[in-house]
Amino acid sequence: MRSHADHRSHLSRVNRIEGQIRGIKNMIEEEKYCVDILIQIKAIRSALKGLELRI
Repeated sequence: MRSHADHRSHLSRVNRIEGQIRGIKNMIEEEKYCVDILIQIKAIRSALKGLELRI
């Protein structure tokens, strides 16, 4: 069984990922370069993979 500390850690990671996704939304709205957006998407994929492995 996971501890509350684990759950807080997971929530912290999810909040960070959520912020990254909002950042991508802003980048798209501001018509930033596609390459920069793709770099951020790759970072989110990596963060999600890390969360998956921890869970």
